[in-house]
Amino acid sequence: MATASQKFENKKKEKFLKELGSHIKSLRIKKGFSGAELGRRLDMERSHVSRLESGGTNPTAFLLFRLCSVLKISPKEFWDDFKKVPFE
Repeated sequence: MATASQKFENKKKEKFLKELGSHIKSLRIKKGFSGAELGRRLDMERSHVSRLESGGTNPTAFLLFRLCSVLKISPKEFWDDFKKVPFE
């Protein structure tokens, strides 16, 4: 059984992953890629891209690095543009 603290942490993680996924999707669209095209370039299934963009999966640092490479942006640019989620 999850404690109140664990539930709070899970909610923060869920919110963060949704915001991160939304950010990834907006970058993909800005660069003119379809979800299928991004998946092809990242060598992953379209369904994985969809889960990533909806916040249903926690991407690894290496995947984020590859994503930046495919989108031709620096990791700094990726994080600078990311709307920070408050962790109160």
